[in-house]
Amino acid sequence: AELLSSVFFDNEFLFLSVGLMYIIKKGKSLDWIIIWILLSPLISSLDKNPQIYTGAYSMVFPLLIMEGFGLTSIIERSKKDNLLKTVTILIFLLSIWEISHMLHQIHFHLLK
Repeated sequence: AELLSSVFFDNEFLFLSVGLMYIIKKGKSLDWIIIWILLSPLISSLDKNPQIYTGAYSMVFPLLIMEGFGLTSIIERSKKDNLLKTVTILIFLLSIWEISHMLHQIHFHLLK
């Protein structure tokens, strides 16, 4: 088993899906993010050198923007609903746990 199998955390799927719903609901003003996500794999596919992984970096920024919209949307909705506020706190605790686990794996197991 690999120590760091993925950089994509489990709770990021929630933020991405809520962010995608927010962007779709917002309409034409945020379509550029969807276009950026769809076009960014094209950049790395046009490169002839398969050892260069920097082409995938162009997809990171729109995904982070989408996660930010999702997180903001969840926080705004949790201000009105107590159950959602509890779920939001649990999501943040899960995020802290996953980040600390990743840092533990890097510093104590990977860097030996």
